[in-house]
Amino acid sequence: MWAAIGGALSPRARFALASAALAIVYFVTAAVSMATFGTNTPIWFANAFAVVWMLQVERRRWPALLFLIYIVDTAAIAVTGSGSAPVMALADVAEIFLVVSLTHRLGGGRAVLTSVSGLAWFILLCLGAAIPSATWGAFILWWAEGVEFVPALQQWYRSAALGLLVICPPLLIWTTPELRARITPTDARRTAVLALGLAALAALVFSQGSAAYLFVTFPALLLLVWSSGLFGASVGSAVLLAVGIWETLAGGGAMATLVLPATDVALRIHALQVYLVALTLSSLPLAVVLTNQRELSRQLCTVAEARSEFLAAMSHEIRTPMTGVLGIADLLEVEELTPRQRNYVHSIRASGRHLLNIINDILDFSRIETGRIELEHVDFSVPMLLEELRSLLHPLAAERGVELRFELAPHSPPAVKGDPTRIKQVLLNLAANAIKFTDQGSVTIAVSYEHVVDGLIFRFEVQDTGIGIAADKQSELFTPFTQADHSTSRRYGGSGLGLAISKRLVAAMDGEIGLRSSLGSGSLFWFEIPLQAGEATNLTAPAAKDCAPIAPCRILVAEDVELNRDIVTMMLERDGHSVVLAEDGHEALAHVEQSAFDLVLMDVQMPRMDGMEATRRIRMLPGAAGQVPIVALTANVMAIEQEKCLKAGMNAVLMKPIEWERLRAVVRKFGARIADPDRHGSSGGEAPEADERGEPPVLVEPTFAKLKAILPRGRLKSHIEAFDAEVEVLAKAGESGDRSAIQRAAHKIVSEAGSLGLARLSARAAAVEAACRDKGGLGAALRRFREAAGDSRGLLGPPIRRKAG
Repeated sequence: MWAAIGGALSPRARFALASAALAIVYFVTAAVSMATFGTNTPIWFANAFAVVWMLQVERRRWPALLFLIYIVDTAAIAVTGSGSAPVMALADVAEIFLVVSLTHRLGGGRAVLTSVSGLAWFILLCLGAAIPSATWGAFILWWAEGVEFVPALQQWYRSAALGLLVICPPLLIWTTPELRARITPTDARRTAVLALGLAALAALVFSQGSAAYLFVTFPALLLLVWSSGLFGASVGSAVLLAVGIWETLAGGGAMATLVLPATDVALRIHALQVYLVALTLSSLPLAVVLTNQRELSRQLCTVAEARSEFLAAMSHEIRTPMTGVLGIADLLEVEELTPRQRNYVHSIRASGRHLLNIINDILDFSRIETGRIELEHVDFSVPMLLEELRSLLHPLAAERGVELRFELAPHSPPAVKGDPTRIKQVLLNLAANAIKFTDQGSVTIAVSYEHVVDGLIFRFEVQDTGIGIAADKQSELFTPFTQADHSTSRRYGGSGLGLAISKRLVAAMDGEIGLRSSLGSGSLFWFEIPLQAGEATNLTAPAAKDCAPIAPCRILVAEDVELNRDIVTMMLERDGHSVVLAEDGHEALAHVEQSAFDLVLMDVQMPRMDGMEATRRIRMLPGAAGQVPIVALTANVMAIEQEKCLKAGMNAVLMKPIEWERLRAVVRKFGARIADPDRHGSSGGEAPEADERGEPPVLVEPTFAKLKAILPRGRLKSHIEAFDAEVEVLAKAGESGDRSAIQRAAHKIVSEAGSLGLARLSARAAAVEAACRDKGGLGAALRRFREAAGDSRGLLGPPIRRKAG
């Protein structure tokens, strides 16, 4: 409400309203203090309110505010009966101007409360600024009222300096926008609870007859500081000030026993102020340090998030063009090329994959550094793991002419429990380095183990006969982006991250890693990790690679980059698939609404409508369209982004650059399943695009051609005749009204028509089957089925005969 009112006022009106509020607060504070204790009051908080208020406004408005304060202060002093009010008010105005101007030069409230040095300067400023004002005020009291100069100077100074020190910090914390913005709702709730406890404790302490109990409030205030930093310190100081003044003015208690004579209220107030200043000066530096640490922690989190977003963006920006580079190289490789041209293609592929390996290293290292690595704890076989390594490393070793050896300690456990993926990653890094830096000789991977109290310690060693590493370079090897010799990066390649990643992975598995090497005599890298004995019964044999042919499918490719569309299209069409293209999510959604697909390959980042939004809308479509498998195409390798794809309704994620075998595996897994005619009314054959009405084609000729190539002519003819009869039965089935029989016949025709390549007839039969289930629209569905049967008649060679009767 107040923000709305403030927004409706002009700047001049807002300043006038704020000035009126300052005048009221200043007058009330000053008048109450002097009415209670006299002109030379031991409580003087009015100047502190004015200082904080002026620090919140523009410097050009200070003269007007100072003049207003002078008028109000003169009126407040005059109310107490002092005839020298206009002259005494000059002392307060001078003090306020001195503190405000010097604090402004230090950087304002934010600067003096966000560093220990700034706080120290502000404390000295408050202590120093009160000297000239106290001197002037004491002189006026001595000259006009005959008060002793030295006692008047001491009391004025204590009131002014202690008032600034006790009141200014809390008010600055609450009113400075940059400091106030750091106060979260959680901080406010937690501080409110602790402040109530502190208030109860302070009331008990100040009411006691012994000053020793005052020390109990120190740890309570520090608890508030530790909990909420500067905000906690400011609230705690305000609570102790309010309770302290109330109890002290009431007489007796801790402050009464702290000073003599006990009946002197002014002395008790001064003792209270000294006590509060001691609390403030002991808690504020700690509060400043804690607040800065929390702000630094927040900034580091922001930087980490920004780095993750940057890496994700760079991953996409680099991987997307790399899809084109490697895809074109794959396509060129199968063309008729001269030996020189084939070498060029080989160089393109090798350089592209090398660049991708560097990108993967950087992203992997970033994930580990930000603590996003997750370890498995599963049963696995060490011999099987070594066999997988052999298959991966043997081609590289053979190319280099290096002998690759594996040694496993006898009687090794048949199964252990740990993270085989990460162990294999470390071994691959170490072994690939060993092969890379060995021109001749051998690389040996040896595994041994020993029993310990709580399990097993496995030691993995990778020894080579390569170039070796100088002793003075070995300590730097596990440092990110570091290599033993910078010239090796030009000769052998690499990012200098492999060993750094390996060290962090081993540390994450509670192990240690090291090396022994000498220049020219090879190297031995080793790591040891604890593992638990596993259950051999939980081991599963590795799945054989599926080399079965892929059933041709009708695939929608949504991709905004033309080159990527061309590459994916050529890859898919090479396997006999039919491809429909969309340039953004809107087009992809329209295609799925109008026509049936076996699979959708959906790019994630596209204009107008991105892949995730398109997927969410497709999932809301009724019937089979809403269930079509959707596979994301993305260059973003961050796990959190892949999770977003799956949550949006995608079935899987395919990373760019798209490798041909991975694409084939995705089509085999999802396309073949969706192409099952029993489920989706389509054989998944090589269907041409739908017609202008969005209808499936009447006949998918490649599907029928493949069927003719497989079946003997006589058997094919009999299948067609049997199918012909079933079509006629279903065409007349509406007359019987037996929905159950109609549904069974339609379901059978869905499958058979799809197998024969009669896509439209299969789709119309599926619509009849759905109408039987939904108990509505059966008549229209049968009528459309009859139309499709007429269109399909005679297309399979032997005509689809119309049965009599």
